[in-house]
Amino acid sequence: MQLRKFYEYIAKVMISISLKSIKELEGIEEIEILSIDVSLYIVRLFLNGQIYRVSEEDGSPYRRFSIEEIKADFKHININNAFVIHKSPYDEMISHPESNIINTIRIPLSWG
Repeated sequence: MQLRKFYEYIAKVMISISLKSIKELEGIEEIEILSIDVSLYIVRLFLNGQIYRVSEEDGSPYRRFSIEEIKADFKHININNAFVIHKSPYDEMISHPESNIINTIRIPLSWG
């Protein structure tokens, strides 16, 4: 259920940009790869102060099963900063109620 809420939130607050459109850009300020499940990632970008969620050509969410797949898709694009974002499911796993405590880590990623 948490994953569905996350997708709904992302769809509401971010502008979608297709992978094809991204390939036409000269560069990206920042890319965040969000780890949303075991070996499942989505991507958001920061361009000119705006947050974008990456989508496929048909508008569906851009999802990949490894960071290496994402790097391959973005290999011809200049990216200034890259991060992996991981939210720990620990509280959910041990049946703790939802809380306002942020248990997310942001890890710098070597892109080269």
